[in-house]
Amino acid sequence: MYFTRKSASDASMAILKEQRQLRKERLLASPGLIIGCVGFVIILLFAVLVPILNKTDPNAMVVADRLQPPGKGHLLGTDELGRDLFIRVMYGARVSLWVGGCVAAFSCILGTIIGLYASYFNKI
Repeated sequence: MYFTRKSASDASMAILKEQRQLRKERLLASPGLIIGCVGFVIILLFAVLVPILNKTDPNAMVVADRLQPPGKGHLLGTDELGRDLFIRVMYGARVSLWVGGCVAAFSCILGTIIGLYASYFNKI
């Protein structure tokens, strides 16, 4: 039985399409992955948009508002100096995401350099 180039190409494209569909279904079937990705995107959006959406200084002290419970004015309440905890957490998330991203990028670059050196020179 002989296959023409076109029929073999069509068959391989159909197989690839089916494999992609199965992979997508497997990823969407994992609730932990979906919850984690949605949570990460929400934190990322809040961290990026906090300076645009809220002009409050995270270090601004309003002693009259100290130790307020969570409410409409302060989503997570205030600390003992009257600073808004939600704003402080979001600015902290900015720093944490920046540091984590820089470490990941540095690790990728350094790992690639060490891997290339090891593969070419067999010294490591």
